[in-house]
This record gives sequence, structure tokens and C-alpha cells, in this order.
Amino acid sequence: MKNSLYLILALVFLSACGYENQKVPAEKSIESMNNQDHLIMSALFVQSAAEYKAQCYQAYNTASYRLIEKL
Repeated sequence: MKNSLYLILALVFLSACGYENQKVPAEKSIESMNNQDHLIMSALFVQSAAEYKAQCYQAYNTASYRLIEKL
């Protein structure tokens, strides 16, 4: 009885895995694949933001402090 219940649950789970992709229209999936704005914005942030530079300095200083502490 338990084996058949596990089998039914596994079949239901596996059949539901691809259900979301079937509802997406073709135009929307192509549009979302070509949208690379988030990658451009993240590269611009790394190149020009003062916060990123400050976080790099902070991480380096913390690591060097902890290394000296351990040695």
C-alpha cells in the first residue's frame, strides 16, 4: 500500500515539473531570453560605484586583520 502511494506521489510530482513552461507564450519567452539589462547594470555598478570599491577595501582589511590575528 505504501509503495503504491509513493509511486502515485512521484508520478504527480514529475508530471507537474514542466507545467509552468507550457503556459508561457512564445513571444514572452524569447523577449525574456534577450533581456540582458541586469547584466549590463551589474557590470556598470562594479566599474563605477564607490560603494563597491569601499566594500572591496573593507573585505581586504578584514581578511588581513583576521590573518594577523590567527598567525
